[in-house]
This record gives sequence, structure tokens and C-alpha cells, in this order.
Amino acid sequence: MAKKISQPDSPIKKVQFGVWRPLLDSLSKYTEDACLRRDAFLSKALSHEIAQLRRSDFRNSDVASQFIHKSLRELECKSATFNLPEKLVADIEKVCADRNIHKDCFFNRVLLLLVPFDQRALYDWLYDEEGLAGQLWVDLIDQEDVRDYDSLMFSAIHAIKSRVEDDPLGLVRTVFTEHWGDEEPDYLDRDPLTRVIPPRKAMSVGIGSFPMVGFNVRLWDSMVPGTPSNDELKKVQLLL
Repeated sequence: MAKKISQPDSPIKKVQFGVWRPLLDSLSKYTEDACLRRDAFLSKALSHEIAQLRRSDFRNSDVASQFIHKSLRELECKSATFNLPEKLVADIEKVCADRNIHKDCFFNRVLLLLVPFDQRALYDWLYDEEGLAGQLWVDLIDQEDVRDYDSLMFSAIHAIKSRVEDDPLGLVRTVFTEHWGDEEPDYLDRDPLTRVIPPRKAMSVGIGSFPMVGFNVRLWDSMVPGTPSNDELKKVQLLL
């Protein structure tokens, strides 16, 4: 498992990168859909990836470095400004200089891995093996009992975006709706959103106890004081 990188507190510095327009547009869409602050997220991601690059042991020749950068510039790139920690900017510049990589090439490579719409196709292309994602998935099920496909192939920004768009209660809803099976009548409603909180229920918070009936989205008439149904219920309860 990759070591988590914590970027130390550092003054913020504006830095420009030439970014391939489709990646820049995709980055904007993904961070907006994932409800993320773009530059704060990138600070974390870039901190991790520049540390990965620092641990590598290659250095490009000048001709290779120039060719890579020239090829990038021949694409439809747009200059974009990002607000990143000053220390991170310095790290990027130093490590890229040590490896003889133009910082724009490093930045675009990280974005390529973070934000494409179909990462399965990306990895098939990158490793030149069709169906690679599916094969790795099968291997991990057999060898590691890994069941979460998204965590295998997709970056953190995909996972966040997926969770934002997914059931916000996630496993909570699954567990509670399935826990009782047929042991509990359907009218009691197992879903945590619509399950009725009876007026008798109170929650203890601090030194007080507070009725929670106001947190319902539905309530049976029999639980509403003064209704005929409630009067009938009280009569039955008295008989019991």
C-alpha cells in the first residue's frame, strides 16, 4: 500500500502549467461533480506523485526531454493557474529538474491518471494489453478476495465522485434494510430515511433528552395526538 504523503503547511504560490485542454476540462468537471476544492485536492495528489517520482532512479537525456515536451506542446494545451503550497511547487521543480522532465509533462501525466472518463481503456492502452482491467480483477478476486472493482482501477477522484453520486448512506442502508429479513413486518419500514421514529423515542445529548419525532419524514395517524386513530390506539393500549 502506498504511503500517505502529508504536505507540510506552506504559503500558497500561484503556478502555471500548460495543460492539455481535454484534461483541464475533465479536471474541472470531476472536481465539481465530486464537490472538491480543485487545488486543495491537487496539492494532495501532486505531493504523493512527486514523492513517487523522487524515489525513481532515471534521468532523461536532453534530447528525450525536449522531444517529450515538444510533443505535449503540439497538442491543444491551455495555460492554467493553480494555487499550490510553495514547498510543493519547489519540490516539483527540483525533482523534475533532477529527472530532466518539464514540469508541464509531469503535471499532465498525473492528470491523465486522475481524471480520464474511462480508466479501464487507459490502462489497456498504457500497458498494451486488451482487457487488462478485467483480468486483474479476476486475479485479485482469486488471490486477495478483493471485491471493490472501483478501488482497483480508478483513482481517488473517481472514488469520491462515485460516492457523492451514490447512495449517501451506502452500507448503512443495505445492512439495516436486510438485517431483519422476514422477521419484521414490512409496514415498520426498514429504510433508515423513512423508518418512523415514535413520539415516545428520545435521544440523550449531553445532559438533556430530546424528543425526535420532529425528525420524521412520515408518521402514522395513530401516532398523532388527537386523531381518531390515536384515540383508538390508546383504548387498545389501556385494554392491554
